Amino acid sequence: MLKEDRSLQALAGAFSASILLSIISLVYVAFLAYGIPGYCKDAESRMMSEFFEDMKTLSAKMKDVVSTGLSAGVNVKEEYPYPIIPFFITPKSAMVSSGTYDLTITIENIKSPEVSIPSTLTFKGKGVWATLNLIYTPPVSVYLESGLVFTDKIHLDGSILTGKNIFLPMFTGDSVSSHLSPSSGGGRAITVQNNLNSNITIKIIGSKVPENAWLSYSKISGLRVDYDMGNVTIHIPPGQYALKAGLASFISKPETPPPAYLLSEVSTSQRSPAAISVRVLDEFLNPSVGTVRVFCLEPCTIQYIDCSVNQCTSRSATNDATLPSASLISAVVDATHAGITTVGTELNRPTGSPYQLAFLLVE
Repeated sequence: MLKEDRSLQALAGAFSASILLSIISLVYVAFLAYGIPGYCKDAESRMMSEFFEDMKTLSAKMKDVVSTGLSAGVNVKEEYPYPIIPFFITPKSAMVSSGTYDLTITIENIKSPEVSIPSTLTFKGKGVWATLNLIYTPPVSVYLESGLVFTDKIHLDGSILTGKNIFLPMFTGDSVSSHLSPSSGGGRAITVQNNLNSNITIKIIGSKVPENAWLSYSKISGLRVDYDMGNVTIHIPPGQYALKAGLASFISKPETPPPAYLLSEVSTSQRSPAAISVRVLDEFLNPSVGTVRVFCLEPCTIQYIDCSVNQCTSRSATNDATLPSASLISAVVDATHAGITTVGTELNRPTGSPYQLAFLLVE
């Protein structure tokens, strides 16, 4: 009888253990099927927020590099880890794919009281796309275009127009890296205003941002935005603005845009002798380096410092001098002609005709 009781107890124990193991297995399977995805979806929501903030930071770094002309490191993440749950298998990471694409930005119907520029300026660079490839949630993409940050659906951050400042920065480089160098930057903003009695227009050709996201930016900024198959037109009301543009490169030693304009650092009307000083600007209106010729239409002497060799030497020329290549070109011009003397400064450009800026000297 005692043996039978012990057998029954052992059988009951085994049956109870079997039921308990079945319950645990069911709970494990249920949590694996429903709990893990829910837990990971919550984690993915946090990943998306972090991903968006990281893209905003990348855009902000790009704007800083263009503004200051100084290089900067950026934390470009390639993956966002999932949380570890003990005793359960969870995905390791959500991977990020990214790249760059061509953008052309034109600003139309402008003139400047500071620099003689065409009524339409064209800037070429790159935009950046990045996609966070999630497992339990559809992938999300972000686009960085001219200081603006978008998702597939909405505008997240940045503005082309802030107060009376127009800012048009772009990237260069074929792939996204963790370092940004100035290809064109560090200059001050140039004053522009509408040329004709109509809006200034900014056209972005090659945008990958969907139309509904541009409409989101239009509502937030209050600016009229027209969209046509990847071509975007932003309308800026007539007025005077400070224009700044430039390039931040993912390449450590990027090519720089060619010299294109001269900006006078002194009054263009002076008494003789006068200090003539011009700054060489690239096509983005940032400091560049170029060779400038200084010449007089009436008799004059031109004095300048030549530092093109190992030591700086004072030099003098009559009526015409080509100064050594530099960013800031300075000379003292003494008119030997009674009355008004016209002094020209001429910048050699790689393509097109030379750029000229005139000064008037009174004897």
